[in-house]
Order: sequence, then C-alpha cells, then structure tokens
Amino acid sequence: MPNIFFISGKNLLNPAKGAEIRILELVKGLARENRVIVMNFDDGKRASNPKEQLRDLGVSLINIRVRHPAQKLWPGVYRACYRVLREEKVDGIIGSHLWSVPSAMGLAKMSGLPLFFDDHNVEHDLLRQQGRRVGAALVKWLESTILRRATLTFAVSEVDKSLLAPWARAIEVLPNGTALPPPNVEVRPKRPVVLFFGNLGYEPNREAVGIIAEQIAPSVALRIPDVEFRIVGRPAPKMRVANITVVGFAERIEDELDRAVLTIVPLLHGSGTRIKILDALARHRPVVSTPKGAEGIVDFESLKIVSLDCFPDAVVEMLLRWKGGQPLFSERDRQTILRHSWGNIAKMLSTAISREIAREQQGRMAAVNLPMTE
Repeated sequence: MPNIFFISGKNLLNPAKGAEIRILELVKGLARENRVIVMNFDDGKRASNPKEQLRDLGVSLINIRVRHPAQKLWPGVYRACYRVLREEKVDGIIGSHLWSVPSAMGLAKMSGLPLFFDDHNVEHDLLRQQGRRVGAALVKWLESTILRRATLTFAVSEVDKSLLAPWARAIEVLPNGTALPPPNVEVRPKRPVVLFFGNLGYEPNREAVGIIAEQIAPSVALRIPDVEFRIVGRPAPKMRVANITVVGFAERIEDELDRAVLTIVPLLHGSGTRIKILDALARHRPVVSTPKGAEGIVDFESLKIVSLDCFPDAVVEMLLRWKGGQPLFSERDRQTILRHSWGNIAKMLSTAISREIAREQQGRMAAVNLPMTE
C-alpha cells in the first residue's frame, strides 16, 4: 500500500467551493487504497467539518493555520513538511492547486520522490481572461515550472490538457466528479423554479448573477410570469428584482436542486470544469449553459449549450416543456452520470499514482543493479 503525502493548496475542511470539494473527495478516495498524510492550509472557515470522516479513513491530518495565502510560503511550512519525510516512509507527493506548488516542488527536489500535480484550473489563463496581465505572466511561469518538474500532471478536461501540455512531462485527464444521491430520490418540482448556485465571491459567478438579473430573468418573466430564479451562494448579493430570490447560503444544495426545474450556468469566463453542472445532473436536473460554462464537460444530452443571446429562449422552452408534462432529463444520462462519481474519479487517481510510483521504483532498482563496465 503506497504512502502518499498530499499537500492541499486549499482548506479541505471548508468544502464549500469547487477546489476544496475536489481536494477533499480525492483525499477520501485515495485513503481507501493508500496510506494518506495531508498537509492542509486552514483559513478557519467552515462549511462543514469532515475531520471525523478523514479520521475514520485513517488519514493523518497536519493542519497549518493561515490568515493570508502568503503564509503558505513561510519557512515553518517547509519544516513541517520535512518532518513528515523524516518520520514517515513516503512513496509519492501530490500537490493539489497552485498554492501547494512551492512546498511540493521543494520536497520532491529534496527527496527525489515522484511528484504529482493536480491542476484544478489553468490559473494563468483565468487571469488572462480577467485582463490581469502581470499576474497571468507570473502564474504562467509558476505553472509551467511545476509542469516540467512533475512526474505526472492531472488536468480536469481535454481543454485544460491541451493548454497545459506544451510544458508537461506527462499529463492525463482526471475529471471533476459529483456525489451521487441514493436511488429513487428524484422529486418533481411544484413550481417553475430556475436555479443558479456557486461561490459568489468568485468573479465569473458574480458576473453571471448580473447577467441573470439584467438579461435572463426579465426576458423569461415576460413569457412565463410565475417563474422564480433562485440565487444560492455566499456572499449573497443585494438586489431587488421581482422574480429573483436571493437565498444566500444553503445548508443542503440538494434541497435547492430538488425544488428547481432546471439549473443555469451563464458564465462568460472561467477555467476548469463546473462541478455545479455535475451536481445538477446527478440530481437529474437538466442544465442550460453557455459554451464557457460547459467547457470540458461532454456526453450529456441533458446539458443544453447555447449562446447568451439565445439563453432566455432556451430557458423558456424548457419551462414550457415542463409545464406540458414532458420529461426534461435524458434516460441515457441517468447511466452516464454514474461514471462521474467521486469514487470512480479517486480510483483513477489511485491507479495512475500507483503505476508511476512502481515505474520509478523499478527504474531506481535497475540503475542500482547496472553491471559494472571496464
């Protein structure tokens, strides 16, 4: 059983955003087949507290409290990481998210162990989209440096893989996943509710909320007066629009999904793939998305991709079909979504890591046993 040192660049004890959810689910999945030690940067925020789950899986958690991202570069972090290498027999190191990169690269160079990099987004491309050229250039240098150093890099989609491949020693797609609900839990909505949810502190999501309020909701309401748009996430925006309800934080997003007829993702910027789309499909809710919102997600008939100009028409069409009693969710997608469970994604990660660790160990043994030449 390999011993994996997992350095989390985010706070996995606060799984309220896509990056933290991915990290937590990968750690839990890895722990079912490996011994896992996690270095976590804890910013003190809590959406839930999965410590007990991690403890039950045998995960060793090293929690470092930080109040600013720059503290992740402090010497004390390196000392804590080095202590793990000195006291444990580690077989491989995983750096997850860009903030883990300095620690992960330093440890890999010091120890000679295989280094794996889980790149949730193409971070420099996201900054480029936002017009932050200086930040994009610096992050591009950092991303390309670890891609050249890592034994294997994981991208969340073929789109991200193509952007990262020029610098990577080796790169594979490890898609985002979702938590599958128990069978036979589907609830039929009672009212024409359209849902948007996510981290509203994230700039592309804030932009999407503005698009809903200014363009989509008013246009849909002209044709379907009883429609309700629900905005779920924090920090909750302040707005007064007749057919929009700002929910703020929801303890269980599943309840909001059960209430909705469909989910919308009118994003114009972003990187990686949207876990919110997979979460909606797992709950058997169709999704209407812009091309950017659905980027990297394929093979779902219940995911309708339209331009922003056509977005209100697509939402109206869906709601009218629902009012007419027509099914909106593809029967084929009920099976397709099963392949996207976090358990399956973590299994893919574990298999790839075990393969590369075995390959590097065999390479070192072969080098030691080379015959002497005169």
